[in-house]
Amino acid sequence: MGFFNITEKKLLHNYHSAFYKLFHVPLDWVGPDLHTFTICGKEHCNPLCLRILASKEGAKLCAELEKQSVEAAEKTGKPVVTRCHAGFYDATIPIFSGDNYIGSLCIGQYLGKKVSRSELEKVRQQLDFLDISIEELENCYRQTRKFSKEEMEGMTELVQMIAEYICDSYGRIQFMESVNRTD
Repeated sequence: MGFFNITEKKLLHNYHSAFYKLFHVPLDWVGPDLHTFTICGKEHCNPLCLRILASKEGAKLCAELEKQSVEAAEKTGKPVVTRCHAGFYDATIPIFSGDNYIGSLCIGQYLGKKVSRSELEKVRQQLDFLDISIEELENCYRQTRKFSKEEMEGMTELVQMIAEYICDSYGRIQFMESVNRTD
């Protein structure tokens, strides 16, 4: 199925744009091969996440967590919400066309509450490979969006609806193309 070209579809970029304007949270696509396509562009990513990804150790931590989340979402067929090593929440929403897993939409880099000084210190220790001060961390967390549990659930539900609409639209397009093809 040619669904892997989904990142080239303007529709998905338009959804990200509207989603980001509402929530200031990036929306990305992860294909079944675990290749991440950053729909949003790096300017929408959390500065701490960019710093973590720029380091070899951090990129490895992020890749491992993403792999676990995507595999769990594919296996269960349900969204998976995780909390990363930096204390941010991420949600992985699997997309299926019939019984075929075609990838996941991922949202993330947000907080569930204000982070305490002791939690910041714990994160700083976990991210010791960054050599980041507690003040720098505090500044990053201050700039990070915070959502209640209900708001997080609402964002996840909205992304599920987007995914379903994309699948439905794509299926209709594929069907119309097949009807219009001549042998």
